[in-house]
Amino acid sequence: MPETELLIDRVVAPIMYRILFRPGRLDAAYARELVTNAVYAQQIEAGARPTQAAAPWRSKKKPDN
Repeated sequence: MPETELLIDRVVAPIMYRILFRPGRLDAAYARELVTNAVYAQQIEAGARPTQAAAPWRSKKKPDN
C-alpha cells in the first residue's frame, strides 16, 4: 500500500491543482489513473517488479484544454 506522502504527491496534489488552476471536469478515469500510477510508483520504489494490474495506462480520450 502506498505511503501517505506518496498518495498526497501523486493523487491529491494533481486533483487540487486542477480544481484551483484548471477549472473543468474531473472524472473517475482521471482519479483512477492517478491511483494506478501511485501504486506503480510505490512498487518501483520498493524494488519489486510491478504487477500488470498496477502498470500505468493512459486513457485514449483527448486532454481537457
